Amino acid sequence: MPLMSSPSGPFYEPDSEGRPVAILRDDAPNMHYAALEAPACEGELVRRGVAYARATPMPDVMAPLRLRGPLHGVSVHTTLAPADRDKALEEIFDCRLVLAVDDLAAIVGKHDVAEIIHSNAYRSRAQNGCTAKYAGLQHCGGLAVDIHAYKKRDGTMLSVERDFHGRIGWSTCAGEAHPAPPSPVSSELWGFVCDAASRAIFNVILTPNYNTAHFNHMHVEITPDAEWMLIK
Repeated sequence: MPLMSSPSGPFYEPDSEGRPVAILRDDAPNMHYAALEAPACEGELVRRGVAYARATPMPDVMAPLRLRGPLHGVSVHTTLAPADRDKALEEIFDCRLVLAVDDLAAIVGKHDVAEIIHSNAYRSRAQNGCTAKYAGLQHCGGLAVDIHAYKKRDGTMLSVERDFHGRIGWSTCAGEAHPAPPSPVSSELWGFVCDAASRAIFNVILTPNYNTAHFNHMHVEITPDAEWMLIK
């Protein structure tokens, strides 16, 4: 699928083999978000009008938050019952990730998406929430979230497992990469990834094209101190 244009880019040039590539500009959103301290990050959420509440302090999470409302009209949540979400650790985000997810919600909201459904943002080290190389970051830092589906306002469900139509080893946004078999839904899902990549919202986006562990979700992540992006 061709790389989508960004009004303020380019920030990202995809690699045909899906290898990490340098961010083209130092004013990329992901680099800005990753560098924020908690007060400045929360100040940006306030400026954007994002409804949130501070969560109980968590190991490794700089600024743990819970969403208290939709982002650009898009609700972001797990499949837990609403009454259980307020207690669930999986619903805790680092503030910096919320800024990036807010940008993603703005993209998918234009496609009539009403809900982004994920399995977890925060996940502890004991639950394999981060790799040894990135201890204290990734899920265990509340800096990554695994998105399984997008639900549209008419009730249509875009399932990553069912509808992405990728294959391990394929590039996702380089050259003529495209879902096989193509369908309007699969093209839309790939488009979400490539639009987010072109705008440098996240440092990492892993799809079913990456490995078997990602067969049913998109992993999106902010990576502090990274001057690169990995879109696979």
